[in-house]
Amino acid sequence: SPWWKSRKWIFHITYRLYSRYGVPKHCKAGADRQFSEAFNREYATRFLDAHLAILAGLAGGLYMSPRCTNLVIQYVSVATNIKAAYKHVGAHWDDILMRVAFPLMCFSGEDAELWAEDPHEYIRKGYDILEDMYSPKTAAANLAHDLCAARKEHLAKFMAAMSAIMTEYVAAEAAGCADPAKAARMDGALLAVGVMSDKLKETAPYKSQLGSLLLNLVVPCFGSRYGHLRAKAAWVAGMYCDVEFPDGQGAGPSYQAIFSKVVGLLGDGELPVRVDAVVALRQFAEHAEDVEGLKPLLPTLLGAIFSLMGELDAEDLVFSLEALVDKFREDIAPYAAQMCGQLAAAFARYSAADDEGGEDGDDDDMAGIAAYGCLRAINTLLESVAGLGPQLYPVLEEQLYPMMHKLISSEGQDVIEEVLEMLAYLTFYGPGISPRLWSLWPQMHNMLVEFGIDYWENLLVPMDNMISRDTARFVGSRDPDYLASVYQMVAHSLNGDFGEREVVSAARLMEVVLQACRGQVDSWVAPYIQLALARLARAERRVLRDALVCVVANALHYNPTLALSALAAAGALPTFFAGWLGMVQAAKPSGKLQHFRRMHDKKVCALGLLSLLACPAEALPAEVAASLHLVTGGVVRLLGALKEQKAAADAAAEEEDDEEDEDEEVAEEGDADEWGEDGKDEEDEAGEEEYVARLKKQAKELLGLEDGDDDDSDDEWTDDEEVSSALDAVDPWVLAADTLSALHATQPARAQAAVAGVDPAALQALMAFAEQQRAASAAAANGKS
Repeated sequence: SPWWKSRKWIFHITYRLYSRYGVPKHCKAGADRQFSEAFNREYATRFLDAHLAILAGLAGGLYMSPRCTNLVIQYVSVATNIKAAYKHVGAHWDDILMRVAFPLMCFSGEDAELWAEDPHEYIRKGYDILEDMYSPKTAAANLAHDLCAARKEHLAKFMAAMSAIMTEYVAAEAAGCADPAKAARMDGALLAVGVMSDKLKETAPYKSQLGSLLLNLVVPCFGSRYGHLRAKAAWVAGMYCDVEFPDGQGAGPSYQAIFSKVVGLLGDGELPVRVDAVVALRQFAEHAEDVEGLKPLLPTLLGAIFSLMGELDAEDLVFSLEALVDKFREDIAPYAAQMCGQLAAAFARYSAADDEGGEDGDDDDMAGIAAYGCLRAINTLLESVAGLGPQLYPVLEEQLYPMMHKLISSEGQDVIEEVLEMLAYLTFYGPGISPRLWSLWPQMHNMLVEFGIDYWENLLVPMDNMISRDTARFVGSRDPDYLASVYQMVAHSLNGDFGEREVVSAARLMEVVLQACRGQVDSWVAPYIQLALARLARAERRVLRDALVCVVANALHYNPTLALSALAAAGALPTFFAGWLGMVQAAKPSGKLQHFRRMHDKKVCALGLLSLLACPAEALPAEVAASLHLVTGGVVRLLGALKEQKAAADAAAEEEDDEEDEDEEVAEEGDADEWGEDGKDEEDEAGEEEYVARLKKQAKELLGLEDGDDDDSDDEWTDDEEVSSALDAVDPWVLAADTLSALHATQPARAQAAVAGVDPAALQALMAFAEQQRAASAAAANGKS
């Protein structure tokens, strides 16, 4: 009615005012703070009193619409964290908890009616985030949590009351006289215990008693004749499955007993119970230490999830499936094909429901989230079976291809990143690139041109895999012409009016072609160089400039004669080499390279420069021949920096392993008496801050960043160092040593000119490290044989 709508907006406005302006010091200095001070001085307490009066009416049986009730309680919740407001309410807080909040948390008549008449809607409301935002029950639970978290005295009183209610119900259940009213209150007490989990797990004396509470007061509810209590018991068990029981944590008889109770509910006759059991099992799977003991149950768990996915749309079911896949990685292979098919079918069903729409979009929103969850679960599955051999992937590809074919288009724009990740797994881990997967290339091309410029980085991975793993098809195909497609996509990106950050991957795709197709794409060297030079002339950001220079460096490594001819034809020989060598020598205040900060870029540039030293004298332009000492100096500088960066990366990886071992030891030796009043150990917290600071420093070092010198730093951190390429087999230090040695042996005069002015100590260090690398490679080869 208009009356309730008006009241709703009044409550909404007062809540927004209080939450935003209730604490003046949290407001911006100036007009906001002045308004906050005036609001607190003139209105905040009066509004609070009005809201408290409404709560008193609620406690006395006064009707109020659910949304208005929700907003009134939210207003009062804000007061729990404002000192003056908390004092103003004073002794009434406990009454508010027990006479207003707790009754709302109990299982109501409306809940019972919905449970019986429309269990699907009951489940939807229980797992819908928007419903939670507007629910009086959720607001009441949040009020109880906020108050008890802020003040220990309220926590003690409230938990004593909940314990009494739970004990009373368990006794009544044992005596066979637990009526619906007692069951409703027990439901509210279980909800209260569940929402307090974060506080109870870290607060004495509760944290040492939680295992007993579960065994004595929650486990009996698994056998209750009231379905809502069975469901709530499963939910609470999931919230507390990580607590320490008298006989172990994440393992042991007590843990297994509760886990078995939850598993037993998978066959419950009531749908909401089965759903809550599956969601709880996700928590158990994530915290289980004894994975071996759970493996025999895997078919049962998967069957229950698949059965429920066929009955309703709920993303939590998909998340539970994803958790099982992640936990049982090595044991999931026998079920992988079935899981993939089920997830693909569920995605199609959820997507159809999402597309249909309707006046009330809640169901559709839920279906859309569930559809996205299916894609995530599929990618987790593909990653999980990666180490089990490529034989699974053709079967999975068969099931996933229709989905990828449909979604690599404007129709899949909302989930394109997940779909391209799926394709990346299939093209990398499969036994090869099937014609079916190659048929997706034109769709990726069209997608990029139509709307996908922001997804270049996502496209690059599967395209790299396809080019690198099936080079013959990539080079030899004329319909479609993949080489022409690459050029068209790159030209569209580099010549278009797009942000520099978005098109870096376009330059890197040219690198992939030059590296993977060495000797097979001579006709494309000049066009690639022309594209790179044209964009380099107007590039401003360092990351794009570096990537474009690396295209030319790759071209030189591919074929120095062709590359030099293309540079000469473009009239760019002197300016490009002057600029490139200047970038190599440019230094930050720390002395580290200003450009080419990635390990990959340093290596590529070194290989490009080395190709000039190895180039026949007659093919070397005079302006380059006259600067060979600068070329050698650049190689020495790049490889010296690469050596340092490699050592830092190896040390960081080793230290990370050591830190993990130390963390495990600390966790085992922790003393509960050292916890502070706020539930955090001050020494541990300081240690965490120190550790995080150290990791940040290491990350900067690995990326070549220094404090105060992190321009473009948001573009630095990529996974490119983890990606394999055709250059992996080339050791740049060994190649440099061999190139210089060959030059000294065949052209002494030219070799002398090439090292003139180069730091002898740095050059000697390079040669010595090359011998170390050569010896290490030989030892590794002997070990494999």
